[in-house]
Amino acid sequence: MDIKLACTHQNSLTYWYGEGRCDVCGEEISHLSYNCRRCNVWLHESCANKLQHLPLEIIHPLHSHHQLKLQLHRPLDFFCDKCSYISTGSRYNCSSCEFILDLKCASSVNDPLPEEEWRSFKDREKKTILHYSHSHLLILFKYRKIKEDDYNCSWCDKRLLDSDVCYGCIECEFFLHEVCTDKIPRTFRHPFHPSHPFRLHYREGTDDCHACGESLFLRVLDSPLYGCQMCKINVHFRCAKLLPTLKHKCHDHLLTYFGKIYTDFQREHFECKICKMLCDANFYRCVQCGFNFHLQCLQIPSSATHKYHRHQLILMDSVKEDDSEEYYCDVCEEERNPNHPVYCCKKCTYIVHIECVLHEGLARQSMDSKVLIVKEMEHNDDIHDTSQQPSVCNHHSRFFISN
Repeated sequence: MDIKLACTHQNSLTYWYGEGRCDVCGEEISHLSYNCRRCNVWLHESCANKLQHLPLEIIHPLHSHHQLKLQLHRPLDFFCDKCSYISTGSRYNCSSCEFILDLKCASSVNDPLPEEEWRSFKDREKKTILHYSHSHLLILFKYRKIKEDDYNCSWCDKRLLDSDVCYGCIECEFFLHEVCTDKIPRTFRHPFHPSHPFRLHYREGTDDCHACGESLFLRVLDSPLYGCQMCKINVHFRCAKLLPTLKHKCHDHLLTYFGKIYTDFQREHFECKICKMLCDANFYRCVQCGFNFHLQCLQIPSSATHKYHRHQLILMDSVKEDDSEEYYCDVCEEERNPNHPVYCCKKCTYIVHIECVLHEGLARQSMDSKVLIVKEMEHNDDIHDTSQQPSVCNHHSRFFISN
């Protein structure tokens, strides 16, 4: 059975069994569905039926001076210019103005909106900022879950939740909660390199991250780095958020927890100092010495007690007690990463960092700690490589906003 769609490829879609994700709704396909082999488009039967009567081009009141063309299959997600939510799959867009509407908003031509509200929507520009933590413009949007894996904030690593107000770059999958735009330090002291402060910057090269060993430019060529330019030491944006926390008798320095190694290159260079086997997940590392230790090789007790709690605590790989995205250690009251191993009391949901149990007297620092932050000597200090900045950037501002 074939079905004709008014879409850009103008081909018949074949009805057969397939697996993957629907290019309209983004949900999983696990039964009979429609597919165009040439365009690699997959559609649920219900989604295909909804699309078959859609026009190839429309004129919409919000963008009346250009036609909007239907695009059935696009690999990147997008921000809808009417509702401001992140969307995926099919869309109507203007190739001249980069104006995009999801299918729901494109069909809402006859919405009962007051005339002044229509005028406020009509031909409006996206609100954008050029933030010092990213080389591309970030667009203001509202989040909603559009796929199985949620996006995370690139600074706090928390999931973006429904209706969160955020800034984002779809191309790089770089997103920030609106409240996190003021939290990213330009300069701060880091235990990985105590001699000099780390500074946020952009530069070209093929160096490896001082913390994890992965190439600094393996993923995104224009991603931000933290580093000491005097000593030619740089770390990934994500690795700069790691801190040494665990004091263990096997080593003189504090150890940093690494939850996962992403590449085979890294895996080959991370050999456990104790068992000589390779480390790929759940291990501690002394960045200063380049020593690695499996969690099990450190012989961290599977159970322990703490003077502030009457029940026995059990070592667990990870704990998420709810969906709040706000997780704290019940001893130091600092935020904790729910994907890291912790000690937990199952009877009363008492959850603590491993290091807060094993060495009670050592104060724990976080990225929000004032001890780490270095006050800027010059308020207007420039961070971006000026040769790569968009023309709209105000080089002497923390970020530029346009409405």
